[in-house]
Amino acid sequence: MVDTFVAAAGEDSTYQRTRLYLPGQLFDPLYEETVDCKVLHLWPGGAEVQCAAEFPPATSLVLYASSFGRFEG
Repeated sequence: MVDTFVAAAGEDSTYQRTRLYLPGQLFDPLYEETVDCKVLHLWPGGAEVQCAAEFPPATSLVLYASSFGRFEG
C-alpha cells in the first residue's frame, strides 16, 4: 500500500512526498561498497532511506530503489 502526504511546516514542501517501504541499496562509489536499505519516502527532490550503515555528511551516494530505478545524490 502506498499513501502520500505533504511535508510538515518548516520542511521543504515544494514536492508532495510518497510514503513507501521498498527494499533498496545504497552504493558508495568512493569506497565501492553497497549496503541494503529501505526506502521510506521518495519525492522528486530526494528520498528518505533507512539502513544500518552510517555515512559522513555530504557523501555522494547512489540509491537503487526496487521498481523505481537509480538515483544519484
